[in-house]
This record gives sequence, C-alpha cells and structure tokens, in this order.
Amino acid sequence: MKLTSQVCTFEQAKKLFELGIAYESLFYINLNNEIIPNDGENCHDVKYGPYHAAFTVAELCAMLLCDANEKSGWNIYWKKGKFQILYQGEAVKEFTNQAEALAYLLILLIEKGFTMPEMCNDRLLNA
Repeated sequence: MKLTSQVCTFEQAKKLFELGIAYESLFYINLNNEIIPNDGENCHDVKYGPYHAAFTVAELCAMLLCDANEKSGWNIYWKKGKFQILYQGEAVKEFTNQAEALAYLLILLIEKGFTMPEMCNDRLLNA
C-alpha cells in the first residue's frame, strides 16, 4: 500500500494547520505529494518550507471525538468499498482513501464548532 493512501492530502494538511492543528506528525507532505518522514532532522526545513504535517489514519482517529460526531449529526461509514461522510444518515461525500475521509470530517467538525483545535491537539499529543 502506498504511503500517499495512508495520509491526508497536502490541501487537507494545509487546512488543518490553518485551523490550528499541531504541526507534528509522523510524516510531512508537499504540493507534489512527496512525503518525508519526521525523523527530527528535517524539522527546520519542513516548518519553513513547502511541507505540511501529513496526518495518518491513526493520528486523525486520535484527534476525532466520537461524541462530537454523534452530537453534530456527522459521521463516517464504510460501504461498498468507499468511505462515506454522512450527515444525519444521508451520504454527502465519498472517498476511497480513509485518511482523506477522516481529515475531511475533522475539518468539517472544527469549522462547524463541534470540536476545537486545542482539544484535537491535546488528544493527538496524548495518544
């Protein structure tokens, strides 16, 4: 399985950063979908270069709060080989990549005020 299918997109990574999500991740991604590991040596170049944190499925799951999904009416569901984003039980968007679906849902929940970046950062750093 390609690493690009296990992390969020560059656009999603950039949006999460703009929303206030912690910059640390296991991987970083640039506009050309080049992914580099966070080995501690690249951190200066990453933070001041064209890279953003490419959050993995595990990192995104750690940041998502299950009861926020239930309270908001938004959720994610696996059906017919695709990850569906649901609102009150109705599919509104589909993804083949789980990380992209989770990042989409996390962005949506933050933008709509159902979770806060600070809470997501705490859950990510304490996972």
